Amino acid sequence: MAVDIPLNSRYRTTDVVRFNNVETLGPWPGFSWLKSTPWLTIIVDSSFAGRLDLLSYKYYGTVDYWWAIMYYNNITDINWPKGGDTVKLPSPSLILGT
Repeated sequence: MAVDIPLNSRYRTTDVVRFNNVETLGPWPGFSWLKSTPWLTIIVDSSFAGRLDLLSYKYYGTVDYWWAIMYYNNITDINWPKGGDTVKLPSPSLILGT
């Protein structure tokens, strides 16, 4: 079975490799846009606290890019952001690779 990677996946730039006759994902290369200028910088109000999915939906039209916001802000805490935190948002064209 071939590995099918959706376009909205953070792994879409990852090479598919064959290991022990099974296709799998190779090392994740990350994204080059980490150091790009923010598309938008916002101050989060309490209604978005801990809800990157809602921020993704509001600014990108889908909940699928919560991971891009975390990655772009170099955050590993799944309870982030808190009300009052500053959040940098990457350009939609960078996330989508368009």
